[in-house]
Amino acid sequence: MTGAEWFRELGAQQGMQQGMQQGMQQGMQLGESKMLSRLIEKKFGVLPLTIRVKIEKASDMSLLNWSNRLLEVDTLEELFAE
Repeated sequence: MTGAEWFRELGAQQGMQQGMQQGMQQGMQLGESKMLSRLIEKKFGVLPLTIRVKIEKASDMSLLNWSNRLLEVDTLEELFAE
């Protein structure tokens, strides 16, 4: 195996590993957002589309913050207040 072939192989392996890690992270975030949506619906009823989109596009930290506040608030507005 030449040096160039070795570097190509190494790059391909690293690319595959990064892709797998990103896929796992995205899958976990999707699962968290779906769970949060279900819990919010259980408490407040059907979610408006704007809230559903906000949850789907949220960062991990936002999802965590909303999850922590869910049991403490009485309205959707309180839950998503900045």
